[in-house]
Amino acid sequence: MTKKLIIEPQYFPSIYWYKLLIENPDNLLIDLGTWYEKQSFRNRCLIGGVNKIEALIIPVSHKSQKNLNQETEISYETSWRRIHHHAIKSAYKSSPYFDYYENQIDEFYKNEFQYLWDWQKASIELVNKIIKIPFPELIVNFIEPNNSEYLDYRNSIHPKKGIPQGLETNEYYQVFDDKHGFRKGLSILDFIFNEGPNLNF
Repeated sequence: MTKKLIIEPQYFPSIYWYKLLIENPDNLLIDLGTWYEKQSFRNRCLIGGVNKIEALIIPVSHKSQKNLNQETEISYETSWRRIHHHAIKSAYKSSPYFDYYENQIDEFYKNEFQYLWDWQKASIELVNKIIKIPFPELIVNFIEPNNSEYLDYRNSIHPKKGIPQGLETNEYYQVFDDKHGFRKGLSILDFIFNEGPNLNF
């Protein structure tokens, strides 16, 4: 029997997260029982900015930093939604497919969810609507590491780690590749704005 794969939810997930989903559409589980982890892709995504790779970070409330991911509350003390929205527009306004999805991005950043999970879920739903694949199955109860019934990819796709084994992607067109060369491991948004909805990576 094919083992299920488990992974943590992410905010506009990494291209590697989506490669895992595309290659395992019926076997990937999103673990809602996972703990929040600082400096992970749970509350940040990477985009290819004009001058550098930019990390778009959703701030969480201090009281939530030792909670389960689904109980982690968002802080709105700063105008981070406007900052993220503007950064995405600045980075991708000249990309081949940005005009197709600009209105959806505009609407997305009008949301004001209380919990981090709701932002993660909404970002995955938006991407999956664009690429026309169903939302992955959810698992609520925390699965202990090294559980032999599952292939555990939680925290394997991480800003401080290299490319996970087996999840390498082909290079694709990026709007600033003449200036920076190919930049690996960005959010799935980078691929969609530059190459469109057909995930042939």
